[in-house]
Amino acid sequence: MSSTLRAAALTLAVLAAPLVAAAPASADPGICIDHVMEQGVEATDAVLYACKIAKSGLPGDVRRCRNILQAEGVPPAEARHACRIASYPED
Repeated sequence: MSSTLRAAALTLAVLAAPLVAAAPASADPGICIDHVMEQGVEATDAVLYACKIAKSGLPGDVRRCRNILQAEGVPPAEARHACRIASYPED
């Protein structure tokens, strides 16, 4: 393998690593939204946004998701669960 090709492959691997590590492969904001709606809370723009940001799996985003959902009327335990399953869905 030429040094140029090796350098290009290494650069690609370094650039792709954060994308792979940033979000779980099966994260899905849809299951968060479904859970919120099962609690009788309308899927407002704020709910959609909260579930979408939780998808990253980053602790700050999951916290922000919980805060937004609670402000929309989701009980704290249910908001916690919804944001968690958006980040790391159950099998």
